[in-house]
Amino acid sequence: MDDPLRAAGEQVRWSMRQPSRESIERVLTFLPYFVENRDTTVCVSDSADWFDPCELAPEVYAWIQTLYDEGFVQSFDWPERQNEAKRFFEVPGRLGASDIATIQKLLTTHVRKDRFFAGHLADMIESGHILAILQRLQEIFRVMKGNTAVGPSGSDN
Repeated sequence: MDDPLRAAGEQVRWSMRQPSRESIERVLTFLPYFVENRDTTVCVSDSADWFDPCELAPEVYAWIQTLYDEGFVQSFDWPERQNEAKRFFEVPGRLGASDIATIQKLLTTHVRKDRFFAGHLADMIESGHILAILQRLQEIFRVMKGNTAVGPSGSDN
């Protein structure tokens, strides 16, 4: 499958470590949180610190740590891929053809960008984009397990 986050003709100088089924499953344990909080703010308090406009919910911090622990946040030149990642946000249907490497790149981009642009991840969560990424990951996981039935919000039919 073509990698939509790689520019045409560019040689890849890094490799994405494929997460195990167990790693994917651990990341997906947070899916219910994102489903339940899809239309609410994930900031539990406003911060007086202008560098960090909100304090994220503890579940979000736990999810971020899990992304790192399970190899979903990878080392690659994510700033060079921001425009392509933005297109996934602007055209959510593009996620439907995404593979695991693309999911890893998108999650890496959003998590890492938040370190430099505080509030970015909260915006991506509150917009439903992170939920859509996780739902696509769930679809991929089900195919890996041989169960392709996927309901409208990532739930079983």
